[in-house]
Amino acid sequence: SITSEPASTNQQTEEYSISMLLNDSAVSPFSVDYGHWKVVRPNRIGEILIKDDAMRKKSSGHGPYHTLTLVVGKRYLHDRINCVTHRQTSNLDSLLRQSISDKSLQEIVRQFGQVVRGAITRSKLTPEKMIDQLAARIGILTNVLESSSGTHFKQIPIPVQRVIDYLETHFATPVSRRDLANIAELDERHLTRIFGQAVGMTPFEYLKFKRIHHAKLLLKRQDHSLTLIEIAQQCGFYDKAHLAREFKRIVGTTPVCYRNFR
Repeated sequence: SITSEPASTNQQTEEYSISMLLNDSAVSPFSVDYGHWKVVRPNRIGEILIKDDAMRKKSSGHGPYHTLTLVVGKRYLHDRINCVTHRQTSNLDSLLRQSISDKSLQEIVRQFGQVVRGAITRSKLTPEKMIDQLAARIGILTNVLESSSGTHFKQIPIPVQRVIDYLETHFATPVSRRDLANIAELDERHLTRIFGQAVGMTPFEYLKFKRIHHAKLLLKRQDHSLTLIEIAQQCGFYDKAHLAREFKRIVGTTPVCYRNFR
């Protein structure tokens, strides 16, 4: 739902509120003071706050703050994070301590809003699958942040990072499991296992999300200068039918509908 955030609240529930800012016209930034730390969200469209509604806190700022907000049960979200990332996550403290600017998380929250408003219909993405996408991304962000701060999570293994770096720049190039295993200097089964532990998905699932993300960027271009065939070629798909099939499976709508809704 689209909400206007209150300046203060005493409500205590066992839920997380994930809110994304939709406007940049506030007089002063929105902030949340938990006592031990304070988070200030910049007046920048797309900035995301994750708030623990069970913790005592004081909110302040001078709006208006128009946000798209998801409310998710804490236990349920932790269970899904543990399931899709194959690691135990007891809290999201690292994410609660800062405003988040992450394009992948923004897209997931925005997609929830589109489904609720009916902008995306006949979606093959069930609420459970959408929550799993959310859980996977939050798990990755938590891992990165806690690794950099020296807590109990390990850094992404070097072989996994090699594969990620390669896919970031060669996502449009045909690649096999053997190719990725050679890049990681591991056997295929071992790579799939440690990649899933570190990232929360297989290397080829990561590649598909990377290709779809790039396709979204091309579809957002205002001049519509690229045809679907050209977009498919630039993103590593065989043809526009392959693009349309994978796009609808992951995003929940067709590339044409996505372009028209932008």
